[in-house]
Amino acid sequence: MIRRRASTVLVVVVMLLASTTVAYAASAEAGFRPSGIASVNDSGQSRRDTVRLVLTRPLSVADVVAKLRGLDIDRVELIRRDMVNGMVYTSGVVTDGNDLSPDLYANEMASMFDDMAKELAQSAAGSVPDKAETLAVADAMESAAKSFAATDARIEAIVVTASAGTLRLLADWELVGSSTVALPARTGASQPPTNRAAESGVGTLDAGSGGNCDNAWWPYAGRISTQYSSSVPNRYVWQRFKWSQWRIDNLYDCDGFNTSYEHEAWYNNYDGLHFLSSNVKSWSSSLPDAYLDTGFLDGDGELGLTIGTGAAYQLDADVNYTTYIRTAPGNATSDTGKVNGQRGLNLCPIGLTGGWCVFARGTEKLLPAWSHSAPGRTDWTHY
Repeated sequence: MIRRRASTVLVVVVMLLASTTVAYAASAEAGFRPSGIASVNDSGQSRRDTVRLVLTRPLSVADVVAKLRGLDIDRVELIRRDMVNGMVYTSGVVTDGNDLSPDLYANEMASMFDDMAKELAQSAAGSVPDKAETLAVADAMESAAKSFAATDARIEAIVVTASAGTLRLLADWELVGSSTVALPARTGASQPPTNRAAESGVGTLDAGSGGNCDNAWWPYAGRISTQYSSSVPNRYVWQRFKWSQWRIDNLYDCDGFNTSYEHEAWYNNYDGLHFLSSNVKSWSSSLPDAYLDTGFLDGDGELGLTIGTGAAYQLDADVNYTTYIRTAPGNATSDTGKVNGQRGLNLCPIGLTGGWCVFARGTEKLLPAWSHSAPGRTDWTHY
């Protein structure tokens, strides 16, 4: 998410035919749909851009790796969606251009789901009302982990940071249809909401109150767990949280169908010591239209790890949504953290959101600094 005013941010939109394994409810129409692309370097020297490419059909990891191997690439994020116990989980594996392999992806995804299953089982042990449901999801997570060892995952989208020449080459890939549209420089709350009815398949999208929402819009209860990963030596943060219907309605009133929400874990890095790191290995979330947030314009004093949704209107009441982010190890064996919720304005089409599309409107402190101890688990409520 863009957190404060940027002088100039060039954003281009990739138009493509989407045909994915799991269709979002508001984005099931056929035809060309755009996805966010953002310039991340305006130096003019060896320019590197970050581009989100949505494929016309899901591909095996081997096919994607074969296409990307040998290109001038800094970073790759491979994204897929899975139906787990009735909920859609969006997952991504992040690596550099020199470490692309199907085995890396399969191993990372399997151990990620294994971590998530363990956290869900721990949650069920301390939560009698939804224990059976939570354990059922945990069992499904374990099954998903085992399946990655035997089958090739299907990739639906790719986020690539690379040279301009490499991105032009990828744009000509027959499995990605693209055209570029430059949007004007965006300045947070001063940018008016866009009408995304055409992209969503919905006749009319209410733009809401344009950010003027006074009632509680944030989730009212949750848990943060920061732990050592089963994928040694990595570490992770896992969160669960839920809204009441009243709060979901309030969130919608902020910017209507353009409203986004990001769930943030922040760690104290003012001393230069951190349990986790900014080197993300993989992530997953049951939020609708989920994306891993960019760190653009974030400060160095606090380490932030964030997953958001560009379709907050699709949230359901009293559902435990989860986010999971695994990172390389930090430089400390302990840390302290906090949890924030941030609502924003999403300028990208529904179902194709990325961190570059979203601009902050308001932040709520859900768990005070620095009341979470890592490694460890902390439950919170916030009214």
